Amino acid sequence: MIPHYLDDLLGDPVSAHKWYEPHSLALIFPRPPNVELFELARSIEQDGQLETATVFEDFLLDGVSRQKASNLVGAPLLIREFQGSQEDAVRFVTAANLNRRHLSPSQRALIAADLMMRSSLNRDQVAQQLGISTRTLSRARRVLTHGADHLVKLVRDGQLKVSVAERYTQKYPGRLQFCHASSVAIGEAVAELSDHERTLQKLRRIVRLMQELDSHVDQIIDRACPA
Repeated sequence: MIPHYLDDLLGDPVSAHKWYEPHSLALIFPRPPNVELFELARSIEQDGQLETATVFEDFLLDGVSRQKASNLVGAPLLIREFQGSQEDAVRFVTAANLNRRHLSPSQRALIAADLMMRSSLNRDQVAQQLGISTRTLSRARRVLTHGADHLVKLVRDGQLKVSVAERYTQKYPGRLQFCHASSVAIGEAVAELSDHERTLQKLRRIVRLMQELDSHVDQIIDRACPA
């Protein structure tokens, strides 16, 4: 739920007939899958846009999916202008997305680290707002600062724990982080498919192959970088 003092910083709803580029703060949060986008488009076509989008400094602060869905059905986007400061915008976009999405602790930690780097909020404030420990936040900052883009994406999409990602940022350079972390992510996905035995057997084979690949990569690194 948006705090009242932030809701008071929103202007009156108006219909927009232009395309807004997403604000950098809006891109911190993972996007919903396409199936949800199509469901939202169908809802807007049938019932209209039930929740306004939010524009800040002529960029879309909240409502990226609503804009895409409205565009799919040829409907104008209903927006409200946010008239607060940058710090207010950080608090607004956090409150709006945390209430709307089911995010893992690792996803929250990565979002917190990103928000802290974009604002003057300190570690304790951000950790409290996102409901995570300062230790987990510190891990996420190291992943965001030193991790390869593909590794960060695995955490942001909820496919890898931030503690595992941090370990790989310390152990492996660049693209090798993604190679090793992907095998872990595949393994965790396999564990969730226990009801599909045949698929499970095939995916277990993939995991074994990925583990063998890990072993080969380790050998290559040891030969290239002898102690």
